[in-house]
Amino acid sequence: MLLFLKVVVATLLCLGNLSAVESEKLVVLGGGPAGLTASLFAAQAHLNPLVIEGNAQEGQIVAVYDIENYPGFPEGISGEELSRKIKEQAEKFGAQFCPNHVVKVDLTQSPFKLTFQDGEELYSESIIIATGAAPRWLGLESEKALIGHGVSANAIADGPDYIGKCVCVVGGGDSAMEQALLLAEYTEQVTLFYRGAELPAAKYLQERVYSNSKIKVSLNTVVKAILGEDMGYVTGVITKNVKTKKDSTIALDAVFVSNGRKPNTDMFIGQLEINDKGYIVTKEPTSRTSCEGVFAAGDITPTMYRKVATAVASGCIAAMDAVKYLQTRE
Repeated sequence: MLLFLKVVVATLLCLGNLSAVESEKLVVLGGGPAGLTASLFAAQAHLNPLVIEGNAQEGQIVAVYDIENYPGFPEGISGEELSRKIKEQAEKFGAQFCPNHVVKVDLTQSPFKLTFQDGEELYSESIIIATGAAPRWLGLESEKALIGHGVSANAIADGPDYIGKCVCVVGGGDSAMEQALLLAEYTEQVTLFYRGAELPAAKYLQERVYSNSKIKVSLNTVVKAILGEDMGYVTGVITKNVKTKKDSTIALDAVFVSNGRKPNTDMFIGQLEINDKGYIVTKEPTSRTSCEGVFAAGDITPTMYRKVATAVASGCIAAMDAVKYLQTRE
């Protein structure tokens, strides 16, 4: 009966028809690997957590075409499929999922108050923050206007729109290599621009990139401007060689940005301890934050390692910390 009532509450909240709800035991913010894993372990502990996913399709993991180093999947698995499998596990044990968006959190009161974009409010005794990170754009004047019109950070979603076209990827890490390799399956040519003299990506990914005849690597190169704002779509880029200082204009149909990520922690500024890079500080080796009853996991914490496996591990830790916290309150 309790589980049925929670399903009704979660459903009504998602529809925006609920004006008042009872306090939840645990709310998980985020539907990435950390949040999903936290919900799984919390559900196994009979907390029936409510997971506020936001737009799961905007998460980092769904943009990963093929995860080859996640334990248990020797043939590899896509980020979307792995997310779906973990979510199914969590639902099996009683986790509830809601695709709403939290726009404000009040951590000055107990239980904590969460406000949704439709104005509805929800209260919870504890919170696990696993809101992940968003693309760190290049900061160019024309970039914002062309997002969705040739500027993208997601090759899986937008790559098929450029079959037979010429595109570029800006970045030099693992995700940049993965995007370039995926785009090479659709496009005529992919140019990879990186400001450094050497790519920082994993060697096995570099080998695949350099051996792909459709991918051209341009090192010591930065993108100064994206062309096409007056047309409403990308027509090319202006690049600069950081060594020779020479500018070049290159005709392109799309720009895929892989310039790192910015932690989604803005709504917690002033309420939690956050470092100068925007990451929520946790009391290692736990996931506890500066606010009792609030825990953080995944890419919103200042971890040295940012892999799917480490995000999953941090989600597990956060769930166990939340369980211990709630047990002490009882």
